[in-house]
Amino acid sequence: MLIQIAGTNAAGKTTAMRRVLALGQNQTERLNEKGKVVGHDLTLAGRSARVLGPYTEAGAASKGMDYLGGTAEWQYEFIKENHGEVEVLLYEGMRLHNMKRTAQLYYSGIPITLVLLTTPLVDVLAGLTERRAAKVQGPMEDTQHIEANDRRAKAFVNNMSALGARVIRVGRDEAPDRILKILQDF
Repeated sequence: MLIQIAGTNAAGKTTAMRRVLALGQNQTERLNEKGKVVGHDLTLAGRSARVLGPYTEAGAASKGMDYLGGTAEWQYEFIKENHGEVEVLLYEGMRLHNMKRTAQLYYSGIPITLVLLTTPLVDVLAGLTERRAAKVQGPMEDTQHIEANDRRAKAFVNNMSALGARVIRVGRDEAPDRILKILQDF
């Protein structure tokens, strides 16, 4: 089973995934050939699970699949490589709101659950302002790309739902508990 946390920039994808990691047991880091953390193996709700992404540094921004780099094509290949090694593979990242590649995974017979974070856009923009202030950056002058990413994430999830994929819409604070419930019911 694949579980993808979806949402726009600063919707809380990384925060939700860190909270999921905190609920796990028997956690070990997965390293690539260069010694970089690329994921975490753990037990969640009695199931073998893997979370893709490092999540090793403090701070919220960009710690999921996007942090690993590579193209979207590489990221999807990485998901496919890791899928068969555990019962549940969890991931998040802005580049993964890709209808074509996610639909291919879905049509290959892999059960996919999309967890869309319903963080209001006003809260997203406030969070980004806080991040920028912490980095001593000025206010964001143009928010069009954030608004476009929000529309893109919602359209992606709606389109996957229309194909038959399971979709859960939830606030970022409730996401970890809902993910555990999904695993318990799987």
